[in-house]
Amino acid sequence: MMIEGWDGDEENGMKAILMFGILFVVVAVAARNFRRGG
Repeated sequence: MMIEGWDGDEENGMKAILMFGILFVVVAVAARNFRRGG
């Protein structure tokens, strides 16, 4: 994982939270579909 422009801590924090949130949603949806057997 490469993140360019490691300057602002706040910006990087928001980016990390955003990426973590998206990842969580993707995993949650995948798990939901997997449980359904689809």
